[in-house]
Parts: sequence; C-alpha cells; structure tokens
Amino acid sequence: MLLSFKTANSVDSAAVYSLIRNIYEQTPYFSDKFDHKYPTTHSFKNAVENLFSISGSHFDLIYVDSKMAGYFQIERRTENNLAHTGYLNMGILPQFQGMKLGRELLQRAWSLIESEKYLEILYLMVRSDNEPAIKLYRSSGFEDVAVLKNDTKTSDGRYYDGILMRKYTKNFKQ
Repeated sequence: MLLSFKTANSVDSAAVYSLIRNIYEQTPYFSDKFDHKYPTTHSFKNAVENLFSISGSHFDLIYVDSKMAGYFQIERRTENNLAHTGYLNMGILPQFQGMKLGRELLQRAWSLIESEKYLEILYLMVRSDNEPAIKLYRSSGFEDVAVLKNDTKTSDGRYYDGILMRKYTKNFKQ
C-alpha cells in the first residue's frame, strides 16, 4: 500500500468535489448535507479558493495506490482575537476506513500546523457515536472540551450528542 498526499488546489476541483461529496453521502456522522453546503462544483471551488487565501489553512488529500481516499481541512479562524485557532474537518471513504489513514491525515495536518506557527489551538467536533474517530482523536492528544447534548438531529428524528475537542500546539503560550 503506497500512501501519498496532495494539496487540494493542485488537483482538479471536480475530482475533489466528487471525493468529498461521496464521503459526506456515505458517512452518517456529518451534521450537514454536502449538496446543501456546496450545491455546485463552482460553489465548492470558491470555498476552497477562499480557504487557501487564509494563511495557516489547509486542504489536503490522501491517496492509496494513486486513488483518492480521504481529506483533511484546517480552517484558520479570521476573527482578530481568534486567529490563533483553527477548526479541523476530515473524512475517509468507507472502503478505505480501517487502514489507519485517519492517523496519517492527523500526522500530516499536525506537522503542517507545527511548522507554520499560525495556530496555537486546533478544534474539532465529533458525533458521540463515532467511536473510531473519538478513539483516534483522543489517542492523538485531543481532549474533550464540552459535550453538546442532542446537538445533531438526523433526518429520521434521532438525536446525537456532539463532542467538542481541542489540541494545543507547541506554539501555545499561557
């Protein structure tokens, strides 16, 4: 198994759009519908271009044997007093889950964050029933900050708690 990474802006935006859309459609844990968030490839491309205009933000893809398998997105906050923080979103196609790609994505994301020194705190939100992701994040140094009771309501009317997690970078100074 050969793993490689590419920055999303170096790949055809329609291919990236298709990957992320497939991950959202095939994974039950996302709180938003992809087509609602990005109704067209053009709206997706604009969002990615906007992301890349913010220093410290990233959108990388992971490949397994030259096949796109997943992504991570780090969005640095732009508000003046929050610019030292960012938000992580990531996903892996179901057929590539269980191959430790999440750990690879987190390691790559963390090395970018640590080398650039823009971010001091990275946040993420995970649904409480996504046990593999919670285990991964905790073993990677993320800590629980808050549990948001009944944060997500699925289309079939079920409620799930959300867990807000964070990790401090070596750049954090108290």
